[in-house]
Amino acid sequence: MTAASGGHRRMLTAGSLVVSLCAVLGCAVPSGDGRTGEEQGDLTVSAGPGVAQVVVDARALADGTATREQRARLSAATSLSDAQRAALDRGGEAVISTGQMDYLSGLARTLDRDGGLAAFLGFGGRDAEVKAHLADGMQILSTPRVRTGSAEPGEQVSSGGTSGHDPVQHRRGGLDALPPSWAAALTDSPVVLRREAAAMPGFVGLTKSATRTTGLPTIDDLGVISEVLGHGTDEARRGSDIDRALIARAADIAAATNDPALRYSTPAARSGIEPTAIGETLDSMLAVAGRDEIAVHDAMMTGRDGRPEVIGGMPEGFSAPVDMPPLGHVEFTAGAYDANVSMTALLSFDWDEGAGHDSGMRSLLGWRGETDAATGDAGGPGRVATRAGETAGELARIIADNRRALVDVEPYGNDSAAQLNPGVWVAAAAVVGPHLISLAGGDTSAIGIDGARRLDGQHQMTDLFVVLDMHPAPATTINTHGADAVKHLQQKIGEEAEFLPNGDARATLESHQMGRITLGMQSGLGLAVTELGRDGKWDEALGYLREGVLAEGGTVLRPEVDNVPATRDRAGDDGGREEFEALENSVDFRVEATKRGDAMLVNLLNGYVKQRPELRFGELAPYFAADGMLTAPDAPDARDAFYEIADRAVGRLDEEVIKGVETAGANREW
Repeated sequence: MTAASGGHRRMLTAGSLVVSLCAVLGCAVPSGDGRTGEEQGDLTVSAGPGVAQVVVDARALADGTATREQRARLSAATSLSDAQRAALDRGGEAVISTGQMDYLSGLARTLDRDGGLAAFLGFGGRDAEVKAHLADGMQILSTPRVRTGSAEPGEQVSSGGTSGHDPVQHRRGGLDALPPSWAAALTDSPVVLRREAAAMPGFVGLTKSATRTTGLPTIDDLGVISEVLGHGTDEARRGSDIDRALIARAADIAAATNDPALRYSTPAARSGIEPTAIGETLDSMLAVAGRDEIAVHDAMMTGRDGRPEVIGGMPEGFSAPVDMPPLGHVEFTAGAYDANVSMTALLSFDWDEGAGHDSGMRSLLGWRGETDAATGDAGGPGRVATRAGETAGELARIIADNRRALVDVEPYGNDSAAQLNPGVWVAAAAVVGPHLISLAGGDTSAIGIDGARRLDGQHQMTDLFVVLDMHPAPATTINTHGADAVKHLQQKIGEEAEFLPNGDARATLESHQMGRITLGMQSGLGLAVTELGRDGKWDEALGYLREGVLAEGGTVLRPEVDNVPATRDRAGDDGGREEFEALENSVDFRVEATKRGDAMLVNLLNGYVKQRPELRFGELAPYFAADGMLTAPDAPDARDAFYEIADRAVGRLDEEVIKGVETAGANREW
């Protein structure tokens, strides 16, 4: 639809001009009650400007001589209304006029004929507004849930053609709607291998072993596409096939170039390109596509068993053939896109954080901590929030299922993915962390978090923590979320606890979920320490063994040493190995909030007073803070008195929670 919707960011002209332009383009005009004329059925519009007019507009806009009306036509054609964007956010379809689709297609094909990708790159010169319109238009043109017409029940809507024998044409956006230069760059294999035998000096007929060059035939074009789209706004990023393809192609290239020892070439750099330059282009691709939450959702889901429903299909992925010839030109083969393979390649790529080339990957991960109640029913998470949970849940599974590949990244020797890119993995931990209760089988829809499906068993929860614990920064993030989840569950247990006439307590299923998370935290850190020690990373391992995992509010995971003194390596010539070997099998990690007494009692009691509000006015009254929560006093005598009261109130419940945690630890499959 058009830029005429109320409050739209690009309202360039007076309302009368936009209405008249909409009549020319064939777009829908917003009515006073927020519905478009098409939705009310009271507006008949024309087929839009002719091809000749689009060509004239395109060339005038390209060279900076466009009139006010031409600029307004561009604005109208490259915009979606609030209602259309909301429909796409819900996973539905946005219907645009034939005139708007014709304008977008004509603009793209005119530029393609006038100079290919270079014409798109130069379009608008230094006019940022015109460049933004072009970028948004290309996104709309490639969105398969944007279509023309209004299909009747049972009517088959085609992609780019007619609907049966019906004279009304119905066209969809998508890769097929793009001009040839864009479609080729986004769908061709981005990688080829060249194996050549070098002659051995002084020995006729004898050759050295084959040298390998990895050719990247489309990376320059993908970089141009990313630069063009980088001028756009998030309003048009609603599940475009361009964004899906950019993610898929970035993963293909990342999987094939994650080795600094090999040679890489591009059409613009036939003699060789540095891996850092490859990373910079991949970063720009993901910086664009990572802002399209629907495309990212589908990139995390596609190809995974049991995953939630996708909104649109991912393009094929490319990989090296199984049977590699010893010499010659080797084309990568196309196959079904697999989120497991593609996401692991992106997560383990060396993003050169020092040069700032990790921002695209962090963008890919960054939106999933948010919720959007606007698309949901009152009191529950919206569809966008649910989709965020689905994405976070599949990301957690991908991380857990690929522990080995992410803990020891080839060809980087002993480095893990988290050590290569700690900033990326902090972002991953921040995405997954809010969904730990859901991953453990709990229900968090009441607090606006939904969508993540339960993990299959304790092995996945533990492996998730192992990968994230391989560097202290993501370890702090994920374990802080874990501690917060445990605290929330303990309060929920207290709120729903049932005390029997004999004084015994009955804990809810939240104690099992709490056990799954705490066991994942404790076992995960222990296994990460073992991995770090095996790789000779004594400082990192000893940091955990001496101090556990620290957060801003204090220790989250505390090491408990069993009868072995923490002797420092006095010789200093083995880098800490002696101390590591002394401590490794003598330290257990404990989540602070799961120890009997102290923190657990406070959390259980804060939940319990919600079902027993009269406790606020009894002997516990002095211990309520200004925020209405119980807080243990600092003074030793006062603390003892407080815990004596707390133990009388919920002490039996404390014991039941411990039993639930132990039961969860005994059941490896959920």
